[in-house]
Amino acid sequence: MKKAITVVVSAALILCLFAGCGGKSEGPKKVLNVYNWGEYIDKDLLEQFEEETGIKVNYKNYESNEQMYSVLKQGGVSYDVVIPSDYMVARMIDEDMLEPLNLDNIPSYSLINDKLKNPVYDPENKYSIPYMWGTVGIIYDPAKVGEVTSWGALFDKANAGQIL
Repeated sequence: MKKAITVVVSAALILCLFAGCGGKSEGPKKVLNVYNWGEYIDKDLLEQFEEETGIKVNYKNYESNEQMYSVLKQGGVSYDVVIPSDYMVARMIDEDMLEPLNLDNIPSYSLINDKLKNPVYDPENKYSIPYMWGTVGIIYDPAKVGEVTSWGALFDKANAGQIL
């Protein structure tokens, strides 16, 4: 049975969910179930979202894609938003674990850099959208390259083959 899981790999979607939910509602309390890497969304932001919208956020963390996958594959849990890495998105698409996104419900999607859209693992952003983009670090041998003081060293032809 197809799990009712929507994958989101974009801060834009998180912000859209947080900003687009409107004010506090009357009647039954609404709940948003989020499964994410630890420390990706500040606790204060979640509290602010709950105060502004009246929507309760059940926020659970996982330590690895494999842990997240195992929990979801076993069943018995349901999340509205899950934030796996790219290779895991592809696996979850292949295993029919994801629900398609309705991009009309994500107005901030248009603000995402086009270069980050339509990745190989989800070419039409049918199941995912970018969550973040960035770099982790530079590894180099200062004896071969000298002092590296900027990211520009990565593009300096004199450093070809010397920086990872």
